[in-house]
Amino acid sequence: MSENVRPVQDRKGVIRFQPLRSQELLNRISEIKKSFLTSYGPKARTKICCQEDSNDIIVSSCSTVLLDAILSISNEPIIKMITCATEAHLKNHYDFGLFCQLLCLSLIQDGLQSDVPTCLVAEIYQMLLQTILIHVKEHSSGNVVKPVDISTVQPLLNLLEGVLKSKPALLLSTTDKNKLSAMLLKAVLGCIGSDSKETIEWPVLHFQQGKHVSESMYFNGVILTMPHYSKGSLEEAFNNFDASKKNTILMNISITTKDLYDLLLPGDNKSKTMSFINEYIQEYGKTLVKHNVGVVLNQKAICDELKKFLQVNSILVLDRIGSQPMEYLGKITKGRIVGHLAEDIQLCLGSLDSIALVKVNGKPYVHLTNMSVAVTSLVMCSSNLMVMDDLKHTIRASINAVNQTLKTQKVLLGAGKTELYLSQYLQDFYSSCKPESGANWSQGQFQLCLKGFCKALNRLGTHVQTEDTVYDSFDAKINAYVVAVQTAALVLQIQFQITED
Repeated sequence: MSENVRPVQDRKGVIRFQPLRSQELLNRISEIKKSFLTSYGPKARTKICCQEDSNDIIVSSCSTVLLDAILSISNEPIIKMITCATEAHLKNHYDFGLFCQLLCLSLIQDGLQSDVPTCLVAEIYQMLLQTILIHVKEHSSGNVVKPVDISTVQPLLNLLEGVLKSKPALLLSTTDKNKLSAMLLKAVLGCIGSDSKETIEWPVLHFQQGKHVSESMYFNGVILTMPHYSKGSLEEAFNNFDASKKNTILMNISITTKDLYDLLLPGDNKSKTMSFINEYIQEYGKTLVKHNVGVVLNQKAICDELKKFLQVNSILVLDRIGSQPMEYLGKITKGRIVGHLAEDIQLCLGSLDSIALVKVNGKPYVHLTNMSVAVTSLVMCSSNLMVMDDLKHTIRASINAVNQTLKTQKVLLGAGKTELYLSQYLQDFYSSCKPESGANWSQGQFQLCLKGFCKALNRLGTHVQTEDTVYDSFDAKINAYVVAVQTAALVLQIQFQITED
């Protein structure tokens, strides 16, 4: 199929077969790359993102927000493909989204502007990526790969400070960065237990608006928000609670007369059926009392009659907790979640050291502890609603960076040092080691692609270069390299974009 393909008319509109090497695509890539580049690095500037379907205005420099903005306004399939690949990287690694996007765009731009057929450019890019991966793997302690002594906290604090420095929209002072780094590290280390079955890898995270970031708080144990409870009703639930009762029951059952009635076969005598249900609920309450249950936590609703009965018997009852916290509750209580009323309560019992109502900046939370389970919680504050997305992104990126570094016990040098080193390494390596014979490309074509690849690395490295010693998460950064190069190679193997006007 030639590149001069005419548009095809269909019932919906005009479908165009647009060649990959088009000035329109090059212009769009250049525009997005320039915009993202100004939000990347130590001198990054924030962007104002306005959503068409609402009046919300977000001020941000983080990749998650900027990528969402690109997806919401872009109709180009190639741009969407690149952006979606970067977002997939972020879902697993939480950081280096801008680096991944910028490297990918740069490689595609250079590949499209090269005289080398794009299919060959794609092959050479993947070969260069493999050369980098082999080198980094074989040199676990080298020029840019640094081992981390996890018996000391300073390297991990340096790692966290590097993440925080890269998020300018948060406007963190040096004091704020130091405090957050120490708090985040404490929270992650507090989740490390001797038994992996009883360990929650991530701290429980909550985000609070209207308070300065310095008012963020750390807790041992699990912190729950109770959005369906008013402040007064939550305080009332803790009245008459016998804290000496440690047995805890977790439930995922809707225990209301209506829901139980719907489970029964239709009968002629509705009042008799309802009477039976009410008696059944009362008997179930007595069973909980019999097993010395002190706390009932239900993902779904519990009727007022059962709540009152249990509260009279000094049992704390909290319902409509939601599905997300149940994993944490199962871990911290070591109990089995009751899925139906016929389950043996004795086999489902868990326990807590304590459960209490606490306030963070005036907002109530439920605080649960079990000292035999490694879990921590953070309530992170932001005084500026517009940068809340940046705060969430930054905290998750920071926690992931520490977790991955504890596993790999190595980091990459940041501040552009890795990119500049790898660029020079590739040039030195292929000046003495020619590509394998039988390849589809000529030496001239290979050298053009190598030059473009190294040029992309140099641009990014120089853009963020500082004299500071900054560390990057090894796993997250290497995965960003892989996604960027493989996505660029995949795009360059495409011959046409199919678009609809």
